[in-house]
Amino acid sequence: MTWLDPALSRLIDGDSQMRELALELQRAWLSAAEHWRDGRAREFEQKFVDPLPAAFSQAASAIAEFGDAARRAAVALDDPDRSAFH
Repeated sequence: MTWLDPALSRLIDGDSQMRELALELQRAWLSAAEHWRDGRAREFEQKFVDPLPAAFSQAASAIAEFGDAARRAAVALDDPDRSAFH
């Protein structure tokens, strides 16, 4: 276990929460869309709902990339001769 593990664990928890909330939001929209079927609903969907999967995917990728970079940094910092910096 490194000094970074608790922070990475919180990062992973945050990613999991984001995924759960994305599913909850999708279910809420599907429920609302059953009753709201006019042009304003379609406009709302196009403007706010349709972009969400790509935004969540980008966020998940950024979180994973950050986690990988943080792990590499932790390993490099734990290297006693710090050869990774030369």
